[in-house]
Order: sequence, then C-alpha cells, then structure tokens
Amino acid sequence: MKNLNHDLMETKNNQTQNLGEKKMKAKKLVLGLVVLSILSLAASVSAGVPQMINYQGVLTDPDGCPVNGDYSMGFSIWNDPDVGDSLWGERHSSISVTQGNFNVLLGSINSIPGSLFLNNSLWLQVEVNDTAMAPRQRIASVGYAFRSEFADTADYARTCNGGVDNDWTFRITDGADTTLMSGGPWGLARYGNVLYGNADSTHVNLGLACTT
Repeated sequence: MKNLNHDLMETKNNQTQNLGEKKMKAKKLVLGLVVLSILSLAASVSAGVPQMINYQGVLTDPDGCPVNGDYSMGFSIWNDPDVGDSLWGERHSSISVTQGNFNVLLGSINSIPGSLFLNNSLWLQVEVNDTAMAPRQRIASVGYAFRSEFADTADYARTCNGGVDNDWTFRITDGADTTLMSGGPWGLARYGNVLYGNADSTHVNLGLACTT
C-alpha cells in the first residue's frame, strides 16, 4: 500500500510540474511565420504617396500554436542585418492578435520618409513585448515604391538655367543625318500624360526598307 500511494503521489506531482512548465512556456512568445507580406499602399493621383507600409504576420507560442490578445510591438528599419544603425522606428502599444494573425500600418505613428528607400539594403526588426525577434527581415523591392514620390510631381524636378518658350522645332534624323521629320511645337500635359500641341511638318520622309 505504501508503494502504491508513493507511486500515485509521484504521478500527481509530475502532472502538476508538466502543467506548470506548459504555462510558463506559453508566456514566452515567438513570432511564427514572421511576415506574410509587406505591401506598399497605392497612391491616388491627387494625393501624395502614403508614408506607410502594410505589415501582416502570424504570432505563435513556442509550440507553434497561434495566440490571441493584445500585444505591444516595436518596428524599426536598419541598414544592416545584424548590427548597423536604426534609420526609422515606432512602437505600437496594443496590437490585436486573433488566431495568431495581426496587421499593422508601419508609419502610422512616425511617417516613413521616401528618401529612406534610396538605400540599397534595408532590414526590418520586430519586437514583441520588448523582445527582439531574430533574424531581421530583408525588405523586398515593394517598399522601394516610395521612390515613386519623386516621379509623381514636378515639385522634385531639377530645373535648368533659363526658361523654355514655344519657339522651337524638333527634327528626327536617321544614322546618315538625313532629316526624316521636323516640326513643332509640342507639349506634355500632366493630367493623363496626354501629348498635346500642333506642328507644321516641313519635312516628312518615312519608309520601310525603301529609298526616296
């Protein structure tokens, strides 16, 4: 009877210990599947390029089970996969996680400058409850769409000395410097990128595998 009671008590203690270990283990979060996608939001014609990136991920416990709840997460962009300098960062105090899935707009607290993506190589670091996830994630080419901000408006265009008036002509030549077509003036409208203007063609010489 003593041996039987001893075995029962030992089994019960082992079960209690295992349950405690699972509870402690579940409290230590890891980021599973890390990034599902990093997407830049499309900009409208009339508005500037949004300084945000849509970041989606899956958060799991050490056993790979998806978690639920609100978690504090920090995000930062670095110029090195291991050390380097932090070029941008922000912290979200409460991100809702449902069945492991979460979504956050990077740049919704601190705008991400378009000039940041002039760097050739950038990495994203994620922190969950002040614990940095490793390794940092390389930012793919989609993020570099921020560079389109400089092509969207003439505000960033380089200017030349002097001005350009309408008193000009164009001339198309072949390799022998023979004039194929000439005329002018022409212009380019910003809205719809429509070519507009008028021209009096003073010389037209077009053909396919022929001579004139």
